[in-house]
Amino acid sequence: MSKSPNAPKDLSAAGKRLWRSILRDWEISDSAHLAVLREGLLARDRAESCRQRINADGETIVDRFNQVKVHPLIAAERDSRSAFIQAIKSLGLDPQEL
Repeated sequence: MSKSPNAPKDLSAAGKRLWRSILRDWEISDSAHLAVLREGLLARDRAESCRQRINADGETIVDRFNQVKVHPLIAAERDSRSAFIQAIKSLGLDPQEL
């Protein structure tokens, strides 16, 4: 049995745990699929970072004209979550199982 590749250093601690868990539970070994997994987990990390900032700031902000606007990171969070789910699906994995 070959050793699984180490988690990429640019992943968060949670991303590294998920990397190890996925590689333990599913057979992913070729460089193309590992790259897709890395990018997917980076997108997940980005979504979580956006969510933390939104939680701290609130879902709306007041712009320079004193108008209430949707927090701009909501779109970034949505797009990053979508990228994560697409990466997981492209690997043939079920996002509900993660």
